[in-house]
Amino acid sequence: MYGQKKKYDEKCVESKMSKETMEQYMYSYLNKRYGLKSLVLEWAAAIINGVRKYSQEDSEVELFGKILKNECDEDFRFVYSEVKTAVLDILKEKLKLKYKRKTDAELKKLLNNIIAGDIEESQWKELLAQMYNEEHCCILERRLQEKALERKPRFSDAHCSLPFTEFQKVILVVIARQYLISSCLLMRNT
Repeated sequence: MYGQKKKYDEKCVESKMSKETMEQYMYSYLNKRYGLKSLVLEWAAAIINGVRKYSQEDSEVELFGKILKNECDEDFRFVYSEVKTAVLDILKEKLKLKYKRKTDAELKKLLNNIIAGDIEESQWKELLAQMYNEEHCCILERRLQEKALERKPRFSDAHCSLPFTEFQKVILVVIARQYLISSCLLMRNT
């Protein structure tokens, strides 16, 4: 839906029309695609219910839900995508350094195991230290530790772990707040 909306937004800009929110666009898109009001409402309900159901499991679905409800700027998805890519790239590099003798296939399997499972506290601390300044690092670490304690973490070597999906969600929430604050400050200054 993002791709279609981007094209629609470009047409709106060219025509000097105002852009629609994602929610407005969803209904316009469904109306154009299905025509019948009953089908439009059925599909819209299915999308909204899907977002409700899966946003707890997937940070990108949660982000789409926030954009759909106009709680988050649509362009934030690009920021989030960059952060998500950076996390994976840094994690790959850390694994390469730690397991120098492993093949690329073995390293990929290790990375996939982390993504599908848990990320250890030592891993998230290293990642955050490479990605953020000390202030943001402390905020994220504190929130991750709180989340880990809420979930009754598994302890290994006196460190806690957190499902990787939860790790991503915490980062999403914190960077979304920072993005929102930055956006508001920029709007005030213009």
